[in-house]
Amino acid sequence: MGMDREDTHELGRWEKRKEELRAELVDRRRLTHDTFPDGKFVELEPAVWFPAATWGGLKYHERQWLRVEAAAMVSNAAVLVGRSAARKLGMWVISRGEEPVEVALPSRSVSQSRAQSGRYTFRFSKLRRDEQLIYEGHCITTPTRSFIDIARYHGFIEGLIAADYLLRRGIERDAIENEIRKMGRAKGIGWLGSVWNRRSGRWAGRAKGIGQRVVDRGWDRAGGRPSQDRALLR
Repeated sequence: MGMDREDTHELGRWEKRKEELRAELVDRRRLTHDTFPDGKFVELEPAVWFPAATWGGLKYHERQWLRVEAAAMVSNAAVLVGRSAARKLGMWVISRGEEPVEVALPSRSVSQSRAQSGRYTFRFSKLRRDEQLIYEGHCITTPTRSFIDIARYHGFIEGLIAADYLLRRGIERDAIENEIRKMGRAKGIGWLGSVWNRRSGRWAGRAKGIGQRVVDRGWDRAGGRPSQDRALLR
């Protein structure tokens, strides 16, 4: 299965946009008294700020990507997982509420400041080495493991859209099913099985292309609401 040409064009535009957003991030750790910029800023992390004047005009998915990028910039040992890894990878993400940054911590130790910030959700499930990769200088889960965790933790609709993305990007069904089997009896495996069975079984004809319909309606990476999600299944 090849990549959609339209999707290739969209990914190219998003890569360019990411560079524009990244260029406006202010890393306070690299500044001195003489180089600190003027103006008001939104604090994404204590050490990473973004100009408030620009922030107000950003789209939802751009803000969410910046929050993930800022978290990655200040994280040494953490691994971005779930929705946050998906946002780094450019996968379709439809969140139906608040979206804190999702990270896995190999040490299972969380600093008090991070735990109390409200900016993070911590996942403590184990990650194999082959489920992780370095992308844009940061450690994240692979596209398939990101889909798996989205389905496990965020339910049917979000998992279905992530699965549709994987298949459209050319990842083979057998490879995805093999990774699902390796999860064994992990937490949330019931949701994952439901998503994949629907995407691959008798319901596949109805489910196929839901992710693309999301993109066509302008909801890719943009935070759908439950009523919108239900409309996709009609």
